[in-house]
Amino acid sequence: MSYPQPPEFPNNGQQPQQPMGNQPPPNFGQPPAYGQPGGAPAYPQGPPQYQQPAYGQPPAYGQQAPYGQQGFGQQSFNQMPTDPSQAPLPGASMGQAMSRFFKKYATFSGRASRSEFWWVALAFMLISIIPQIMLYMGMSQAVKEISGQYGAYSFPEILELVAQGGSAFQTIEAAISSSGLYIAGSLILGLIGLVTFIPSLALSWRRLHDSNKSGAMIFLSLIPFVGSIIVLVFYLLPSDPAGQRFDAVR
Repeated sequence: MSYPQPPEFPNNGQQPQQPMGNQPPPNFGQPPAYGQPGGAPAYPQGPPQYQQPAYGQPPAYGQQAPYGQQGFGQQSFNQMPTDPSQAPLPGASMGQAMSRFFKKYATFSGRASRSEFWWVALAFMLISIIPQIMLYMGMSQAVKEISGQYGAYSFPEILELVAQGGSAFQTIEAAISSSGLYIAGSLILGLIGLVTFIPSLALSWRRLHDSNKSGAMIFLSLIPFVGSIIVLVFYLLPSDPAGQRFDAVR
């Protein structure tokens, strides 16, 4: 069956139009060709893809580290924040070591570096030299006073007489006790020991903490002969970061 043709209209200088129904469908969703103007730029479809950072590498800038994973530069163990004053001071000078020694007079928590410990030990050894000299001079003076009664004795012989006891011991003891130098030296040494007993014990306790040892290990020195040697070896050990477990929590 034939259909009638639509009437033709005169063309007044316009381009011919394509018949209805034969027009190609519009081109939607395709980006324009590279370098050609016109059209909106194409955007990637779907949610953006994020690349998982490689193991051992920090997350990209501006992104939060995955939950439960260790951040960059953090320690491998999770610990509560501690007081910075509890940390040891490696390479401390004698002045710094003495300052921390008296500031932490009775502080048994925290740690103390080897330099803190040995500078204090050296300082008090030097301080005790003067009263020890006074003690020796006082004993020598007492020996000279009794040498007329018992003859000329050397210092070891005097000690042997003291060990034997009897009248010689009483005479020597009385002579030494009456010496002003001996009395002054004894008082100074006793005062130094009284003032430094607690802070010295606390410093030794913290030094053991710094080597990741319990401070109670100091009581090993009570074992005859070998105990003091064992504790001395502990004092010589280097710092161990695991000793942070002995720091006081803020």
